[in-house]
Amino acid sequence: MRWEEVRKIYPNKFVKMQILKSNIQGNKRYVEDMAVIKAFDDNKEATRELVRAKDDIIVYHTGNEKIDIEIIHNVLNNCAYTTVVSFGSTQHNQTNRVRESINSII
Repeated sequence: MRWEEVRKIYPNKFVKMQILKSNIQGNKRYVEDMAVIKAFDDNKEATRELVRAKDDIIVYHTGNEKIDIEIIHNVLNNCAYTTVVSFGSTQHNQTNRVRESINSII
């Protein structure tokens, strides 16, 4: 499924997704295909899932026009790269609440 389809089916929600196909250009990962695992009505539940997400599982808000994944090199963990999912450039009240929840956990 493409991001545009996910946004239409789950408007203004956080969704947990499995990345099925992506490509890397420079320090960005571009997601081409994904499978929705779950949509969230509860921001705290979405936050818990975001903190637990690993590998090709992401939690993202459909209010964002695109998925921005920045790749950072993590020398301390001897990893080739670690993906960090930002919440995108569009600001949403729900996104800000999730950020606050993440900060309180970390």
